[in-house]
This record gives sequence, C-alpha cells and structure tokens, in this order.
Amino acid sequence: NADDLTSRKNTDIRLFALPAVFCVFFFQFFSLLFVFTANPSATTFVLHDIDCAKEIIEFPALKLNPETLTVESTFQEFVKPVIHPELSDFCTKLTSITQHDVDNSGVFAEVLKRFNAWYEKEVGASSCLPITCGDWDLKTMLPNQCRREGIPVPPALRQWHNLKKSYCAATSVYCRSLTEMLHGLSLSFEGRLHRGIDDCRNINTIVVELLKRGIVFNPTGRL
Repeated sequence: NADDLTSRKNTDIRLFALPAVFCVFFFQFFSLLFVFTANPSATTFVLHDIDCAKEIIEFPALKLNPETLTVESTFQEFVKPVIHPELSDFCTKLTSITQHDVDNSGVFAEVLKRFNAWYEKEVGASSCLPITCGDWDLKTMLPNQCRREGIPVPPALRQWHNLKKSYCAATSVYCRSLTEMLHGLSLSFEGRLHRGIDDCRNINTIVVELLKRGIVFNPTGRL
C-alpha cells in the first residue's frame, strides 16, 4: 500500500545517507583561447577551439551532510594555469576570476594535494558521493589534467553522480544547464554564474531540494 511504499522509500534514503556525505564539484577551466569565425554563407557562427589544452583555474568543493541537509565544510582555491598563464578578458568577464587571483595561487598539483588533505580530514573513511552538474568535470576535465601532469586521479573522484539525471528522475524533464534546473524547481540562482564556488552552492541547493522530495542519489558514472 501507499504507506509501505513511503516507508521503503524513506528507508532507502536513510540507509544510503546516514553513513555518507556528498561532495559537490564544479571546475572552472576558461584559460583557453576561443575564436569565433563568421560563416559568410549563413547567419550562424562557428566556434573553433584552437587549443585543446584546457586547464582548471578554480577548484571548489562543498561537503554536504545529507541527513541534516547542511554544508559542513568548503574547499575553494584558484589554480595557476601554466600552459596559458594569462587569462583572457572574456574569461575574467565570464567568471569574475582575475589575473591576480590565479597569479597568487598554487599550480594544479599543489592545489590537488591540498584538496586531498581537506578530503581526508573532512571525509576520511566515510562513504562519499561526488555530485556534479553533468559528467564532464570528473569524466573528462579532471582525468585529462591529471594525465597531462602525471598525477593519478584521487580514488574518491573516480565515481560521481550527474545531477541532471536525478533532476530528470524527479521531474521527467532533462535540463541542459544549472539555471534551467533551478528554474524548474522554482529556485533562484545565488551569486555569480560561472564562478565555480557559486555554481557549487547552487548545485547544493538543487541537491537539498531533491533530497526533500525523496530522490535517492547513487553513482551514475565511473572511471
């Protein structure tokens, strides 16, 4: 009956959530150069990525307790790019990250080491599920940069949950962006769009809302 279904649903969430924490990620990587070229025979524009060596320039993460629905800890550092050390005006206008921010930051290996120390302190041996807005951050961006620099991907970041999939399960609507999901849940974006730590906070807002609706979060992707 309906009561039994509700009981089983709540039990599923409790069994998964009580020993676990969630870590929310959203990398920024706009230290590459884009060139827009007009097609004279059409009204569209073609985007050319003239350098595929994308670099992470902001590494943010939130630790969410899924039982209390509170953020218990935050990690955020800028990352100094080395292939393209100078940020473009486009990058700064889009993300609000400045040249001063990255010039006074550590390189990727140093930041990742500090993230690993933060993770060990905050999560330790507890189970933890990373949550991202899409698969790209942990499926592509992080492994590519780790591979280029000869650094192993941290074991904790080798599986993740794509928030777009749980949103689709809750609403039967597939959204392509963070702002679309917020709008669909009647929530407002807080902070600066495309700023990593603010995007993390808004992803967290969606996660909390979906948890309240009884959605169970499990891994959707693995390396």
